[in-house]
Amino acid sequence: MNRLVLALAVMGLATSTPGLAQSEAEAGRTTRLAPLQFLADHCWQGVFPGSETFDVHCFEQMFDGQYLRDVHAVPRGADLYRGETIYHWDPEAEIIRYHYFNSDGDVSTGTVVEDGDTLRFGDERVAMQDGSVMVLATTWQRQGETAYNAITTDITTGEAVEVFNMQFNQLTRQEAEEMLGEPLE
Repeated sequence: MNRLVLALAVMGLATSTPGLAQSEAEAGRTTRLAPLQFLADHCWQGVFPGSETFDVHCFEQMFDGQYLRDVHAVPRGADLYRGETIYHWDPEAEIIRYHYFNSDGDVSTGTVVEDGDTLRFGDERVAMQDGSVMVLATTWQRQGETAYNAITTDITTGEAVEVFNMQFNQLTRQEAEEMLGEPLE
């Protein structure tokens, strides 16, 4: 009888104490997106090979770590090419999924798998505005705490064609916005 009362008391404490219940839930969410944690709350900048054109990404956690948001921009003449990715855990498939939307109207979906110090985006499907579909495979390999190397390959035709290979370095949001000349939202 005493064990039952104690068990019920502990269960009541766990469910009625917001901090305790919340920390357990947060731990689960954080664990599921753990491969992406090094990106969270940081900005990253890379320069496209053979040019001065750069790409800036800023990552932030959403809804207590249930999602990770990546906003990015690339200067393109007088305007900016912009994109936004939302990463989330798919409990049914037990994998990280993402959805990407850009200012050209294209939409991408795919999954992320951790492989040591590398993130593999092996099945990105890009639905283009003209109705065509492009399939990309990308890897992000960490280079210490403040950099990662990104390689994107077009595998649409079955033949792998490298699109770009560039290193991203960590910077502050203020530095990112100064480079772009406007807020990154």
